[in-house]
Amino acid sequence: GPNPSPAEDVMKPDVIAPGTQILAASSVDNNFAFLTGTSMASPHVTGGAALLKAVHPNWTPPMLASALVMTATPELAIDSDGSEATILKRGAGRPRLDEAVNAGLYLNETRAGFVNANPRNGGDPKNLNLPGLTDTVCRNTCTFSRRVTDLAGGASWSATAEGLPSGASVSISPSNFSVANGGSQLLTITVDLVQSDKVGEWVYGAVRLTSSGLADAVLPLAVFYDGGALPDEWSISTDSVAGSQVFTIDGLAAMPDATFTSGGLVEPTLTVENLPQDPDADSPYDSSVGVMTVWHTVPEGTLWLHTETLESTAVDLDLFVGLDSNGNGRADEEEELCSSTSPTEIELCDLFSPVAGEYWVLVQNWDASLNPDQATLKSAVVSRNPASPLTVTGDGIVTVGASQDIRVQWDNVGAVPGTELIGAVGLGTRRENPNDIGIIPVSFTKTAVAAPKTLVLMDGVERGVTLGGNSTHDRIFVDIPPGVDSFTISSTASGNDSQQNEALGMELYRVDFDNAFTAAPFAAAADTSGAPLASATGSGATGPTVTVGGGDVVAGRWYVVLNNSSNANADIDIRADMSFSGSLVPLRPGLWQASSREGLNQGFDYTSTGGFRAFLWYTYDEAGRPAWYLASGPEPSGNVWVAELLRFTNDGTLQQEIPVGHVSISLLAEEDSIFSFVLFGEDGSDRERPSLPPICPEVDGSKLSYNGLWSRSPVGVGGATVVVNATSQAFVHYIYDASGRPVWLIGAPEPQSAEAREADLLQFGGYCAVCAESELTIDTVGTFTRDFSSESAMTWNLNFDLIAPLSGTRDSTDDTAKLTMPMVCQ
Repeated sequence: GPNPSPAEDVMKPDVIAPGTQILAASSVDNNFAFLTGTSMASPHVTGGAALLKAVHPNWTPPMLASALVMTATPELAIDSDGSEATILKRGAGRPRLDEAVNAGLYLNETRAGFVNANPRNGGDPKNLNLPGLTDTVCRNTCTFSRRVTDLAGGASWSATAEGLPSGASVSISPSNFSVANGGSQLLTITVDLVQSDKVGEWVYGAVRLTSSGLADAVLPLAVFYDGGALPDEWSISTDSVAGSQVFTIDGLAAMPDATFTSGGLVEPTLTVENLPQDPDADSPYDSSVGVMTVWHTVPEGTLWLHTETLESTAVDLDLFVGLDSNGNGRADEEEELCSSTSPTEIELCDLFSPVAGEYWVLVQNWDASLNPDQATLKSAVVSRNPASPLTVTGDGIVTVGASQDIRVQWDNVGAVPGTELIGAVGLGTRRENPNDIGIIPVSFTKTAVAAPKTLVLMDGVERGVTLGGNSTHDRIFVDIPPGVDSFTISSTASGNDSQQNEALGMELYRVDFDNAFTAAPFAAAADTSGAPLASATGSGATGPTVTVGGGDVVAGRWYVVLNNSSNANADIDIRADMSFSGSLVPLRPGLWQASSREGLNQGFDYTSTGGFRAFLWYTYDEAGRPAWYLASGPEPSGNVWVAELLRFTNDGTLQQEIPVGHVSISLLAEEDSIFSFVLFGEDGSDRERPSLPPICPEVDGSKLSYNGLWSRSPVGVGGATVVVNATSQAFVHYIYDASGRPVWLIGAPEPQSAEAREADLLQFGGYCAVCAESELTIDTVGTFTRDFSSESAMTWNLNFDLIAPLSGTRDSTDDTAKLTMPMVCQ
């Protein structure tokens, strides 16, 4: 050394030696000088080899090198920051000639072996028969072969691994062996990192070979735990404002607490300058002539800093990126983190998971054509943001190498066709290490304007819509329940484009709720054959806005028809805001099901928890598997409740949540409501009714209310909706399968009774809330027993073995507690 570490799959340096302020021969002054560098360190090692050669005159260079390296000590090896130096910095360590002279093994390698290992010739340097065990891409497991040869006239040896972090293991075969005089033994060394939490980090250790009366021979180990081969990017080309796309990936490290992060979508910045040729092209740091400088602020949690140069008349542009670590406000060579210096004008530098700070980007005109040439830098910072329109979901537990479907969802991306945005997805093994497997760039291209489809406006939630030139969107609606005294629908073109705003028109039409669900869960096109109830056009920086109040507010479904009279496509933000002063509809807590689509075998639990509303939707995913989602939020001031919809995963102990949409419940009457949702970019709506009457069972002469949401102890590992009335009972169990996915089972005794303490557990299969109707399946997968000790405490036992497409088993007895307020008995 010093070397740019790590070298590709070989241990460099091999050893270290004193090299700072060494008294050395000199051709100037008094023929002596204090010098520093590898030229001072290497003579120490060379001298050591000469001493060994004096003792063992028949030793060859491989024997001398092996003896020096395999008996070296890491003691006293300190890095520049004062920490203990790793193998990448100190190699095997400091030579110990007193040990090396007594070496009993060596590793032989030939010139042909080095030539064959050259990566340029398709070789693999880690296969060189050298002491260092180095692999820059160790995915779950990696294997080395080393042939040791006798140097001491024959001996018996034992091989052990040492110095490994928790979860990492090394096996050596054979672990005990004997070699005859001049004989050799092939060792197979396998590193297993599957149980380690060091993904994305270097793992260090050693293999120690011991024999009585001889010096230990140590093979230093340094492998980088690579989480898996990630794609260069995920590409989404769509005409939709909201939606999702599933990407499949496999061959990754185990993800026992699979964690997904996302950022974007953002539009990259284009910076254009005319650059002359740099007169001193060897360095972009010596002057500003021929160099363009762009700065980016990178906040905490940034996933990706992207920079690239685009086509130019210049023959050769070069690109450099660095962090202003000294805070002097200029680019310094020692701050450089990435350089791209190909012989063309197209260059690329990507920094993933960069630390927060001020970053500089230099574009250098290395070889001009027109002098000056137009140079274009495309750059962007993609950061994690709770308000990001890009979210990602997957399983909660992923076994090593398993195939994994990852859903990338976007919402409210009202970009016009031709818009190109970028985002990023982070994959992590655990929530503490959210991006340790890596970052996948996402490119998003809006290709066209989609045909109008259902768009639900929820109170206070901004939505995005793209409207083609000279076109109309007639499937936007807002449901107005009793108690609303006024509501406002406001819209505006992106960027407050006055010309575009003035080309926008809005018209409101209304239908009774009884006629609003003919196409449920979707909205039929608005009937515009009559005159609109209200209308407006945009003006200046404001798009069309309509407020309906007083006696004009009538409960029902109000369609919002948007018109674009210009030839240009319009990117529009639209929202509804309601004001309430009427009577509140009493909340009927418990299970609800669709009256607009009977026979769905899915529904939701909606209840009050004391100052908050809780909502738990049990439904199916696109593959027909049972799935559930949760929402919670403060009590509403009126008869409309809106909340963010969350999907949970579980690692067996703890939950993680990801927002996947919104939910709105509009109460029309105590036994009548409207459930509207946005899930994975799909909008829908159903009219709902209570599933069961609130009739409490009588126990020992008293009516008891068991109904409500119940949770296992500890909280976060599942729960149930409990319904027990005078003659029947049912339990909707919200659990996690072996992959940590949220699934549900139903326990219901047969025949039905309120007293039965045991029931079959049923696994359902069906179709998602916006999918075409398909066959429903019901399979018995286990049993459920329960014992109430009070209206708010129960012990239950779940014993099940899920069947495909689910997997997972459980046989556990749990104490549970009711989370929700007691129901008023009838």
